[in-house]
Amino acid sequence: MQDEFAILAARLKELQDGLKKNTDEMEAYKADLEQLQAKIERGDKLITGLADEKVRWEASADSLDTQYHHLVGDAALSSSFMSLCGPFPADYRDGMTELWLSKVRELELPHDASYEFCRFLGSKAAIKKWQQDGLPIDQFSTENGVCITKGDRWALNIDPQTQANSWIKKMHGKNLVIIDINDPKLL
Repeated sequence: MQDEFAILAARLKELQDGLKKNTDEMEAYKADLEQLQAKIERGDKLITGLADEKVRWEASADSLDTQYHHLVGDAALSSSFMSLCGPFPADYRDGMTELWLSKVRELELPHDASYEFCRFLGSKAAIKKWQQDGLPIDQFSTENGVCITKGDRWALNIDPQTQANSWIKKMHGKNLVIIDINDPKLL
């Protein structure tokens, strides 16, 4: 009887050890399955994100193709504006731009039908930063900001309210050297 009991106890221990081993393996498989499911979900999100990004990149490529096609006319208009319109008031600038646009159309130069000087040479982010630094929001001031930042010549600022003066000081910070024409050490 005791021999049978010992045999049965050994068999029970063997079965219990097998059960524990199988339970541990099952828990490991469950953990692996959860990790794989998490990876699959992340992969799905990545693929969806990349598909959305593909659409955005295609739209961006189309936009760049259009801009490239219009580059000759838009560059001619912008260089004319930069060279000739700086010191003049807004209504004169508008008249000159319309005159140049009609000439560009007459010559059949490819150009953006909704051409805007500030949109061609300036970026929305830079213009927003200028406005945060004190540049007035109106179109004329934005055009002046583009001329100041993109031009190779010294900008002429008729600035009775000192808005341009304040904006330029904020824009350049400590890198700006201010000189006075009455300073005897100027030269």
